[in-house]
Formats: sequence, structure tokens, C-alpha cells
Amino acid sequence: MARRGQLPAVRVAGKDLARPATEPGGTPRPVLVVRLDATLIEAASPKAQAAGNYKGGFGFHPLTSWATNIGDALAVMQRPGNAGSFTAADHLAVLKATLVQIPAPWRTDVLDDLFQG
Repeated sequence: MARRGQLPAVRVAGKDLARPATEPGGTPRPVLVVRLDATLIEAASPKAQAAGNYKGGFGFHPLTSWATNIGDALAVMQRPGNAGSFTAADHLAVLKATLVQIPAPWRTDVLDDLFQG
């Protein structure tokens, strides 16, 4: 459920999940949960970058990121069907593209520091 002027809250055990306030007496900041996911997309005919996958099909294996609490796609990296699931370079590239999509007040400081430079 979206609150006026804010991203929707994440609820855990019936309570809003929030980061501590940045100042004493301040209000806690909402949490945005980002999920990275890869999926197989079948192609009926040979297309650019389509390739065989580990399930014996043919198509693509895009890597996506989602804002879990609002259901929006934040970034998608098109990859051939034979792309690996655990490729750190691809995950970092999608995570960097994701951070661009998130408003600055909702980015975590740890990720901002990790991706500087």
C-alpha cells in the first residue's frame, strides 16, 4: 500500500520495515527491496543473440531487477540463452543500472559507496 509521497512500505510480521532515522527524533526512512532475477525466454526462430540454453531450448536468458514492494521492473540486460546464471559481471552491471532508476533518498548508503567511481 503506497503512502502519500513515499514508496510503498515493506511489511514484516505486520510492521513496516524501515531504516533508522538519520537524526535523533527523525522519522525512519522506508526500505526499497530490489530483487535480481534471470529467466529463460524461448525464441521460435533464430534471432540476434539467441542461443541454446541448459534446458535444451533456444532463446534468451535476460537478467532483470525488480522493485519487489511495488512490482516495477528497474533494469533488464538482454543476454543469449547460453548465458550463465551466476555471472558476477552481469549482476553488477544490472545492479548499477538499477541504482540509476531509484530516487536518491531510497538508495542505501552501502550500495552508493560500493558503486562510486
